[in-house]
Amino acid sequence: MNRKKTAPKVAIVADWITNPGGDDKVLRALCNLFPAAPLYTTIYKQEDMPHYKNRHIHTTWLNKILLPHQVLVPLMFNALRHFDFSSFDLIISSSHTVGKSITKPARTKHICYCHTPLRYVWAPEIDPLKSRINLGPLEAPPLSLLKKYDIRSSKTVDRYVANSHYIAERIKHAYGAAATVVYPPVETALFTPREKVSKGDYFLAAGRLISYKKNDLIVKACNKANVKLVVAGTGPELNRLKAIRARNVQFLGYVSDKKLIELYQQAKGIIFAAHEDFGIVPVEAQASGTPVVAYGAGGAKETVIDGKTGLLFPEQTISSLAKALVQFEKQKFSSRACIANAQRFDKKNFDKQFRQLINDVLSEEKK
Repeated sequence: MNRKKTAPKVAIVADWITNPGGDDKVLRALCNLFPAAPLYTTIYKQEDMPHYKNRHIHTTWLNKILLPHQVLVPLMFNALRHFDFSSFDLIISSSHTVGKSITKPARTKHICYCHTPLRYVWAPEIDPLKSRINLGPLEAPPLSLLKKYDIRSSKTVDRYVANSHYIAERIKHAYGAAATVVYPPVETALFTPREKVSKGDYFLAAGRLISYKKNDLIVKACNKANVKLVVAGTGPELNRLKAIRARNVQFLGYVSDKKLIELYQQAKGIIFAAHEDFGIVPVEAQASGTPVVAYGAGGAKETVIDGKTGLLFPEQTISSLAKALVQFEKQKFSSRACIANAQRFDKKNFDKQFRQLINDVLSEEKK
């Protein structure tokens, strides 16, 4: 007599749920894979993230403190440790900061989808903590303390999953652990045009306007190359960027998902200047049939095929990007090639690979 297989009881953990982004898309995909799994996090802003409102969400006491969440990071490490996961077979954390810092029961497996080892500690040259917050006379949390907490939390993980080969190497360096690469999910069908689209005369920059995204570099390079730039998104850098723009640069502020897809499809090219762990914008752009001009480091080296689906510029400088924009105007790129490349990152691949990985991890326990 064959016994019916019992589905594992799963809990999902996130650093914080406060604003949309690439990590949010991974979290949504995990929630879709496990619709009954409760969600645990330090802080949840329902007004900004309403798509989780019907989810069973557990938050920490930090949810009531009205301070920038970056200031609270040292407290978050310990706050998450108070959740009780003793009734779960599997914990899946989606983490770039503190999500893996749980108290793991001995019988429970922990898979960490690691967007990056804590950047403030392991890559401050890319994303310094002080660039994210304005504390006035206060000091940012000491990096030595954050590093201590981060290393301690890394020991709760049974299997690391990295969002790129670039991050897999950083995980090995930071934690001494191997990682399986599963690229973040992109719903490519949402972006791919159903019919031929007439391209506009503008380049597009899209995403949060924060310092490490290097939008100031994009604006200045477009000024130098005298090309039209449309910027979609908002953030603390908005006023500073407006102050340095020339007449060729237009700021749209927040745009809906529908409008963003239209902008992707009609742009002649997307500019992506950040040193990102993965970077979902270049993939969404290619799924829209639009080539990308990206800084040739981090995840962009895995998502953009240089000379075929876009151009990679070698330095995060105005002259390097401006030179790439001039070169872009001289080349022709195939929308079909861009769309085909984006299919490698389709959500169905993420779902299939992640399910297989979970089966492998849970099977290890039985051997």
